[in-house]
Amino acid sequence: MYPIRIHYEKIYDLFIEGSFDQAVAQKKEADKIYGKNFWTPQLLYIEAVYYIKQRNDSTATDVLNSIISQFANTPLAGKAANLISVLKRRKEIETELTNMVITRNEDSTTTFTTPVNKPVVIAPPVKDTGAIVKTQPVVPVNNPPKDTTVTKPAIPVNTAFSYKPNEAHYVMLVLTKVDPVFVNEAKNAFVRYNKDTYYNKTFSVDLFELNPDNRLLLIAPFKTAQEAIDYIEKTRPKTATEILPWLKGGKYSFSILDNTNFEVLKNTKDIEKYKEFINQQLPGKF
Repeated sequence: MYPIRIHYEKIYDLFIEGSFDQAVAQKKEADKIYGKNFWTPQLLYIEAVYYIKQRNDSTATDVLNSIISQFANTPLAGKAANLISVLKRRKEIETELTNMVITRNEDSTTTFTTPVNKPVVIAPPVKDTGAIVKTQPVVPVNNPPKDTTVTKPAIPVNTAFSYKPNEAHYVMLVLTKVDPVFVNEAKNAFVRYNKDTYYNKTFSVDLFELNPDNRLLLIAPFKTAQEAIDYIEKTRPKTATEILPWLKGGKYSFSILDNTNFEVLKNTKDIEKYKEFINQQLPGKF
């Protein structure tokens, strides 16, 4: 069974990274060899998303129904049922979106919005509708609370990045080698999670393409670094099981980011250098 699992994990990676035609071809060959008795709900879910992207709703529905029947009482079964209900209303939703004059990509689906590839700035909370929203620069917080829990750097780091824990921050989810269609699904998943979990708050959720391999999902507002860290500590344990159960580990990582470092990062494009920097400021947090 172990070689079979490796084979299907490679197919999963092809889907997630956007090599759809190659993934479909290899999956057909694998099914001929191993039969259809080896499935993972994650692979089925991303395969369904691929068919939705192709506007092949009937095939997508069949795949989603197989998740519900084979993997009942799992988080992905619930997500599959929700996606089926959305597909049934595709035309209605698309008409509503058109009438609202929302910018949409031609090959996007009713559940996926176009990635935002532009500078994002932390702003007062705005309602996330899936539309591209212009935000205003963050207003400095007067008399911010003293941060008593965030670890300060012991050794200066030779870098253009700076650490200002009392400034406003994003929670940043770094998505590595993930196709835009699944990046958008990740965004939608966090929009739903925030609405369900923080019903008395409104978070913005935006996307930024840093480089060909890395896209940033930015959640705001958080008044300080510690507020952003608190959100991560509450959310991270739920990410793999409830929020993004279809996206395997290694494809995403959490961090925090303020506007000053965001500007530096947009210029350097070096996410690994930033991770190294922030991990020296906050060892063990990420």
